[in-house]
Amino acid sequence: MKRYIKVFALILAAIMMASFFVGCKDEKKEQFVGKVNGVVIPDGVFINCFFNEVDKEYAKEDWAEKYGEKNGKELYEALKETKIDGKSHFDIILENALEETRLFMMEYDVLSGKDTWPNENARKEIEDNTVSYIEQMSTYYGQSFGTSSVEEFVKVAFGMYYDEYVDFLTMSGCVEKYKEDLKKAKDGKDDSNSVKNQRDLLNDFYQKHMDEFESVSEYVDDGHTGTDANRENFQRLLSDVMSGKINCVVTKDLSRLGRNY
Repeated sequence: MKRYIKVFALILAAIMMASFFVGCKDEKKEQFVGKVNGVVIPDGVFINCFFNEVDKEYAKEDWAEKYGEKNGKELYEALKETKIDGKSHFDIILENALEETRLFMMEYDVLSGKDTWPNENARKEIEDNTVSYIEQMSTYYGQSFGTSSVEEFVKVAFGMYYDEYVDFLTMSGCVEKYKEDLKKAKDGKDDSNSVKNQRDLLNDFYQKHMDEFESVSEYVDDGHTGTDANRENFQRLLSDVMSGKINCVVTKDLSRLGRNY
């Protein structure tokens, strides 16, 4: 969790400084980043894309060499001073985030006009699952961030308002559902083969590391979308982690565990 606290501290400082660049104002109802094809870019979309770009940079091997233990304003200033091909590191991160935002909004704008786009009932279900997911995150990690409510947790952890975060995850969930439904329609079958492939990969991993495990359990929700945080076995997994029954979770990648990671 220490790593993410530092990353979040950077985001909060950077977004505060970047607000003059992207046109945000103090009043929440007046905040905006810009438009793509006439569609307003919600704050939550930009902040999430900015977070993704910061996280990519943080994962690079030379991050520690360049910035050590700096965080917050000190890290922001170091990013501004560090030049890469004549540009400040911060400006590169910001430009990449804006481009990622632009691409997401273009995709969303195109797909949301399709006949097979999730209807209102499907969108409401995705939104309800998103709210449930955020509440679980707040329950598990709120104490680490020193927060006492879901709204406060989202603001401290992700640097945005609660409804902005819900909007972004709902939008992202709709895109994922559209793609999943399209894949099922093309394949003419459900995602069972994907589960089989994952099981084969994980079994192979287990065989190579058997001496590191005392016991193994499998948690599978075949045929359920990863945007649904209320999947029966996913909930069982969370419960077993929180109770201390298991202390290690192995998954093919985080998108297989859940879309809203």
